[in-house]
Amino acid sequence: MKLKSPLQEVIASTFLGSEGFIKRIRWEYLENKNFDKRNLPAVKRILKGPSPGEIEKVVAKAVSEEHVLYRKICIHLSHRYSGMVLDEIGKHFGMKGGAISQSSRRFKRAIDEHKGMERTLETIKKELHVEC
Repeated sequence: MKLKSPLQEVIASTFLGSEGFIKRIRWEYLENKNFDKRNLPAVKRILKGPSPGEIEKVVAKAVSEEHVLYRKICIHLSHRYSGMVLDEIGKHFGMKGGAISQSSRRFKRAIDEHKGMERTLETIKKELHVEC
């Protein structure tokens, strides 16, 4: 009988353990911590969030694709939660990386006082299973 190497189960070249263990490590030590996760490949892989495409699908359920803010919402949520670097997100949306950051920041400022949009964003974030 050939034994399976436990190293085949290593995640992000750093973590070895069950899915529950990885979730616990992610929650206790990585999520909601104040550091730039995008420049740490192992951390980026374990914290990888929804892709911009997945975000667009969920946003389309809550806000019509023709809505004036649809694209801005998608860009903002991709910037905040995808775990991708700006250039990757920009490639998806046909923009430069710096424009993604600027668009996301402007959108956040614009909606901070708009309670209706904040509720819509909370609904979208819950469906995406990202922090609320």
